[in-house]
Amino acid sequence: MTDASPELREQARKSRWTVVDSAEALLAVKPLDGVLIACPPDERDDLVPRCLQAGLHVCVEAPLVGSVPLARRWLSLADRCQKTLQLAPWRRWDPQFATASSAVATGRLGIVGAARLTVAEWTPLSGDALPETSGGESPEAQFGPHGFDQLLQLLTADPTSIWARRLPDEDGFLTVIDFADGSFAQIDFRRRTRTGQSTGWVLEGSLGSYRQERIVTVSPDGELIDEPVPGRPESAQDELRNWFEPTTDAAERRRVWQAVGLIRAVTLACDRGGPVRWDEVVGS
Repeated sequence: MTDASPELREQARKSRWTVVDSAEALLAVKPLDGVLIACPPDERDDLVPRCLQAGLHVCVEAPLVGSVPLARRWLSLADRCQKTLQLAPWRRWDPQFATASSAVATGRLGIVGAARLTVAEWTPLSGDALPETSGGESPEAQFGPHGFDQLLQLLTADPTSIWARRLPDEDGFLTVIDFADGSFAQIDFRRRTRTGQSTGWVLEGSLGSYRQERIVTVSPDGELIDEPVPGRPESAQDELRNWFEPTTDAAERRRVWQAVGLIRAVTLACDRGGPVRWDEVVGS
């Protein structure tokens, strides 16, 4: 492993990892099958293509990059190099999301037409300082890499339009996203509130509903059936084994750049004060 910071490299030498002083030294290690890149997105412009062209599989901490055109360019480069370029979406293993995803996979919700999520982090509203976890990012840049990745697995059609507004007092955003199949998502994300709350994903389907790890359906005689989601979500270890396996999953590749596009669309919609068409952000 390596890091641009000498201080962090020195800390890392206390671990079991072998530490080298530069990316060049890391790429010279033989044998080397793949790399995990966790530096900030604006520091990856040179590193990701260099790793692919060096014949390495590349796993990148979400988001892949800051723009849709560059994300598509890197995915095309990975194809030409016959290497895997994919995300390390840590939050896919959150128990709340894993259970919601399992509920959809049962088929008992039918066609999911609406997804709602409220996340409000408890931070006292005092002073102008942003929460320490924000790192100076916009709310959508903080939420989006993992939140939009989750959304795009629950609602799988292409987005068509995005409305959003800034929530200045709480340092957050509210957005409504329409999808090509008529489904929609409503997300309320706030980084600073007097009381923390999180609904988890709330899903409305043609056959059933989901909330807080339970599926609600209706029997033929009109009785409500409220029961837990069956089965257990996959463990993170199962996913880890697949990081450097070549993938031809078109839906997975599409989510990589669509999550980037949704972050950009929310920013544009907040700045504009009106809806943004999806093709404005990602092109045709």
